[in-house]
Amino acid sequence: MSKERTRHALLPEPSDEDLEAVRRVLRCIGGPNVVWGADQSLEVLLSAQRLRAEQLASDRVAKGTWVLAIATVVLALATVALIFATLAD
Repeated sequence: MSKERTRHALLPEPSDEDLEAVRRVLRCIGGPNVVWGADQSLEVLLSAQRLRAEQLASDRVAKGTWVLAIATVVLALATVALIFATLAD
């Protein structure tokens, strides 16, 4: 397979480090005498990618929540300032 990403590819091709990490995980699970197929390696790779994607999504939600909380505080302060400005007249 080519190392280049095609326009429609969702995930990059796994690096040599990724493949070695998968081999270590499978070797730890099954021991040295178990032969794992490509489907088990793919399952491990996809699980790792899914975990990374969920972590990114969680970070985005957390950042969005903080932005909304700060905007709410700013709007509350602006409302209080407008009330004081209205009553001061």
